Amino acid sequence: MSTLVVADPRGVYLAGLEWVLQKAGHDVVAQCRRPVDVLAHVERHRPDMVIV
Repeated sequence: MSTLVVADPRGVYLAGLEWVLQKAGHDVVAQCRRPVDVLAHVERHRPDMVIV
């Protein structure tokens, strides 16, 4: 379906969100725990969506 970058400082939340999104057919290409990392992953992976 869609490629995504997800960002949140809580690792447990990121893991759960990635699991739900993958079960729905999405591809999580990167997880970010620090806000400063989001832009670098967006530029590198060019996802369809970013969830912050």
